Amino acid sequence: MRSSRIAENVDWLLVILYLILASIGLAFIYSTSYLPSDPNFFNFSANYGKQFMWLFISLVIGMFIVVIDYKFYTSFAFIIYGLIMLLLASVLIFGVEINGSKSWFALGSIRFQPAELAKFATCLALAKVMTGVQVNLQTWKGKSKALSVLLVPMGLILLQGDVGSAIVFAGLIFVLHREGLESGYLIVGFGSIFLSIMALLYEPLVMMFFYGLAFSLIIYYDRKAKQPIIAMLGILIGGGVFGVLYNKHIVPLAPIRIAEFELNTYLFLFLPVLLVLIVGYFIFVKRKKWLSAAMLIFLMVGLYTFSVDFIFNEVLKQHHRDRINLILGKIEDPSGAGYNLFQSKVAIGSGGFAGKGYLQGTQTMLNYVPEQSTDFIFTSIAEQFGFIGSFVVIMLYVILLLRIIQVSERQRSRLARVYGYGVASILFVHFVVNIGMTIGLIPVIGIPLPFISYGGSSLLSFTILLFVLIKFDTERLSVLR
Repeated sequence: MRSSRIAENVDWLLVILYLILASIGLAFIYSTSYLPSDPNFFNFSANYGKQFMWLFISLVIGMFIVVIDYKFYTSFAFIIYGLIMLLLASVLIFGVEINGSKSWFALGSIRFQPAELAKFATCLALAKVMTGVQVNLQTWKGKSKALSVLLVPMGLILLQGDVGSAIVFAGLIFVLHREGLESGYLIVGFGSIFLSIMALLYEPLVMMFFYGLAFSLIIYYDRKAKQPIIAMLGILIGGGVFGVLYNKHIVPLAPIRIAEFELNTYLFLFLPVLLVLIVGYFIFVKRKKWLSAAMLIFLMVGLYTFSVDFIFNEVLKQHHRDRINLILGKIEDPSGAGYNLFQSKVAIGSGGFAGKGYLQGTQTMLNYVPEQSTDFIFTSIAEQFGFIGSFVVIMLYVILLLRIIQVSERQRSRLARVYGYGVASILFVHFVVNIGMTIGLIPVIGIPLPFISYGGSSLLSFTILLFVLIKFDTERLSVLR
């Protein structure tokens, strides 16, 4: 009786979408290593054979998740989180380094990445924290509790050198926004991304020049501080356009030297002094009290700009810097650092509208694209089935994400709703970043395409993420709150 009730309440659309995406993954992992001389699909020493076994294991675990009592997850959320965090710390000591990241446990030919399971554990722990009676995201105490759950795994994963996996956790900020976090935090977040791009396009002193010019316009156009934002945005956007044109060599800029000094050096030395005088006049003479706060923001933005430059040049590894510079157009290196991206674009472009046909992709068959069964598997789809196949896969993800949000919103339990939005956020970041990096919109940071990319750890992690939500949904009618 209980098993039949569970089967009736299962959201079969989520299950079907999962099976379709996982089957697509198997088909294209097979295509990346297909040999006409050995077409055997059940070769368990090859990637597609291993992925087939991992899919079978994941399905068994998924069924087990749906069968056991949902209170197991609510009761042991913090214990699960603690154990996974312990694994993340242990991999720093006992793990092996692969592709510059010490984030894997290895036992013979079997490799396991705890960062993948950390996504599930963090979503569950965050949902548990958010159900606390004293957790209010309008207070600093509530914010600190929620953010600490995110920052611990992010910090441990960054110590492993896996920047891509760490970035995924930042997507959980959307969950906090849904639960009451002020929109200002999202604005600051996206603003920081914009400022970071500007800081990487320009030298820090050039950025300070633009900030100073914008700040001067704020003062000049002051109408009870109604126009400052327009002035600042205008200067920053104009600076961004100029940066793109400059890096594309459309607008050259040669320094003018006067007595062993560059002309722009004088400007950078003169501008801060001028700003201090102007700001002092308006604050102390004209009594513009808002200017002190604006000046503080200006200084904080300047410090942030210099910190981005420091992190980029002193903290990031060379291959990370090369990937970012490629996206920004500051370097072109199709035979070196840009080889992966160059071959990825060639493979995607060669697919055209309808593709070359399954197992007919030349870039795929000849292994021109590195990591094509993992991070760059979307290129295989685009080459063999073109725009049509790519569009179908993208729409499958869109339908999956919309369905997860719909399922999350119908939950009576806040814990289940928060968890559901966590699942949607994790999958959304993976989906956008993975496809974005294959077409050159986002730096190559190496994260898999959910359910499709080769990898037992990622497939198992995404399966657990999704099926725990399916389990919560089966119990939604029996949950009082």
